[in-house]
Amino acid sequence: MTDTAVVKLLDWLRTSDLTFISEKIEIVQDAASGRGVRLKTSEINCNEEIIGIPSEFQLNFHSVLHHLSQFNRTLIVPGVTVAEADGYADAEDPRTLAYGLLDTETVLQLSSFQLLALYILAEWVLVRTWGCETQSFWQPFFDIFPTRDDLRAIPAYYSLQSVSTSKDLLPLLSAASSSHCKRICQLAQGDWARICGILEQWNALFGDKNTIPLEEQFEHFLHIYFIINSRCLYTPVPLKDNRDDNFTMVPYVDFLNHTTTVSEHCYPKVESVRKLYGGVGRFSIRCGSHAYRVPMEEIFLNYGAHSNDFLLNEYGFTVDENEWDYIDVTEIVESMIQKPEHVNFLREHDYYGDYTIAFDSVSFRVLVALALVATNDYERVTKYMMGYITDEYFGSKYSDLLVEVLQHAQQSCDAALESAKKMTTDQYCTESIITIYRGYLRIIRHHLEVYAD
Repeated sequence: MTDTAVVKLLDWLRTSDLTFISEKIEIVQDAASGRGVRLKTSEINCNEEIIGIPSEFQLNFHSVLHHLSQFNRTLIVPGVTVAEADGYADAEDPRTLAYGLLDTETVLQLSSFQLLALYILAEWVLVRTWGCETQSFWQPFFDIFPTRDDLRAIPAYYSLQSVSTSKDLLPLLSAASSSHCKRICQLAQGDWARICGILEQWNALFGDKNTIPLEEQFEHFLHIYFIINSRCLYTPVPLKDNRDDNFTMVPYVDFLNHTTTVSEHCYPKVESVRKLYGGVGRFSIRCGSHAYRVPMEEIFLNYGAHSNDFLLNEYGFTVDENEWDYIDVTEIVESMIQKPEHVNFLREHDYYGDYTIAFDSVSFRVLVALALVATNDYERVTKYMMGYITDEYFGSKYSDLLVEVLQHAQQSCDAALESAKKMTTDQYCTESIITIYRGYLRIIRHHLEVYAD
């Protein structure tokens, strides 16, 4: 991202009277933390608007469908698509041919991820190979998108890339990260399979042009997919019922970095002002209870109460001493539940599996399982689950087993940490994994101090 790209973005956004970007803030590029938004002058107080971006500059299912219909008037969704009276598409523009292959039913059946990935791939990458001489309306937004390098620490991204030295890190992922990575890989591959047929049609349509092979398009798709995944913001999308489809992409807002502190810093607000295309309203960011008064203080937006495993897999970064971290000890605890009748009892009461330990607490699910293993007392464990018996009775009985769980987890983390330190792959990607294991060890040592005495 260059200063020129930021200037062009601001010029583009300010073509609307509904755009608001406070003169008190500025975008800053930092060698350590990357780009972010900082206080330039004066102060920002609670509920004060900092950023406001109207719907015409947001990328979401509605806005994409509207823009597609500018080149294909057979796409008809009342209140969303372009009306016939608004004129005809430019017959000379290759997008008229490409988007003309789409029909309303096909488009509406696509998920938000699929439609946005397909559209951005076309407008950002493919139009150049189709011989389009007109710049995309969205180019100023595209120009400030994260680079591939910015996203390189996301495990699912380097897992799916055809070539990446970071693939060697996959066996070192924690159980939580490995599971998360596999889930995202499956989603991305499923979305690619869904739009692949359309891309093949476009390749055939522009066979006489300098088209990009499908394999290369997949690499562009991956980049775009993880841009969307890491930069989308939740908001209701009227045409979509599935929560996963309810998001929008908002320029400038995506410069705001994450803080682990919840309910203090900036918060989003979607307004009904000028709700174009029957979809999402004006998206604004307002100051939370934390006022900004120190010059060059960074302005934050909390993405949610997320662990480092989540942050790494969704956004590609981690945070030192993340208060929302937890360690998954499911495999360890399940290995200690050796009696089939214990397994059956816990399954019947929905207490089998999903065993975790956070810094401030051991999951009650862990305590119930260990209490059963330690005592074999079904009646009392049932009362324990119901709250009629407390840790005052069971604590001394499961404590040795809990220490065993913690020590086993500590050994695994120590081994993984040492292996990660020896890796010669991308240091940034490796450090993210190291941060996760250091966070785990912080949790484990804290509880060992409590239970090992």
